[in-house]
Amino acid sequence: MMIRSQQKQQGVFTVITALAAVVLLAMVGLAVDSSRLMVVRGELKNATDACALAAVAELNGQPRSTEKAAEIGQKLTANWFKKDFQSSPIDMTITFGQGLNTDPYTAPSETDVTSRVVKCAASYAGWTNFLMGIIGLAELGPTAVSIAGQLPGNKVCALPLALQLTPSTVTAYNSNLVYSNANFALKVVELSASPLSTDSVYANQIQSYGACNVVTSSRTLLRRDPSITITNALKARYNADTHAAHGVGVSPRFFLAVPVVTSSGLMRGWACVRLNSNGGVDYVGRADNILRFPNSACIATGIAGGGAGPFVPVLLR
Repeated sequence: MMIRSQQKQQGVFTVITALAAVVLLAMVGLAVDSSRLMVVRGELKNATDACALAAVAELNGQPRSTEKAAEIGQKLTANWFKKDFQSSPIDMTITFGQGLNTDPYTAPSETDVTSRVVKCAASYAGWTNFLMGIIGLAELGPTAVSIAGQLPGNKVCALPLALQLTPSTVTAYNSNLVYSNANFALKVVELSASPLSTDSVYANQIQSYGACNVVTSSRTLLRRDPSITITNALKARYNADTHAAHGVGVSPRFFLAVPVVTSSGLMRGWACVRLNSNGGVDYVGRADNILRFPNSACIATGIAGGGAGPFVPVLLR
């Protein structure tokens, strides 16, 4: 009797062990599949975030700006991001809209000058889950979508330039007046709290990204007239742009958001200017309220958050 009882126990133990092995194998399989899914989804999400932010910075309200934005987003994705543990290229779909809830988003167009929002979407065609298919999730593949727009900047990167209102122009810089080059004089300014620096310092800033962490709220700026060094730096920036006279769209490097100051140096707002081939700038319009002035071509780089300055790229979703 004891022998039979032991045999029965051994048989039950064998069945339990077999069932536990199946459950353990399934759990390991689910863990492997889900971990792989999370890694690849993270790779896609990193790519879509970067794509959306880079592309929306190109939306300057100019003809072919969406085409240029799509070009930039695709090049960034191809050059810097891969999927499946960094082994395969990512297929990115880039579409455009006028707001976060645009439906539908549209493909890039030569005539689209109103889009201010970019959607970058990536998925994994042909994805297969090896063991998650046991519970009906064989085709649950990784996807990622990022949407970026433009919001007022609290701190931005800007070139050390400003437009000073001429004495004949009222000190208020507002939407009730029509401005032109005749209303302003171009000045070199120190955008930090430091004293005015040398021409070489400002020339280097003009030919690169300018000064960053520039507070956009009203304050008094030190300023002086531009020298030949500054004029040459502006010419160099103009000539260095590969999209100066050809290519897709007009580069945002041509359009600069600069402070507007009074004769005492007090900031009254932000203007949008365009570089010209003579080493100067031409007044285009306001840069500090795209909602009221939707054709502003100046998009800065910086941090959004309740500021009164030019608009900057920001992830919306």
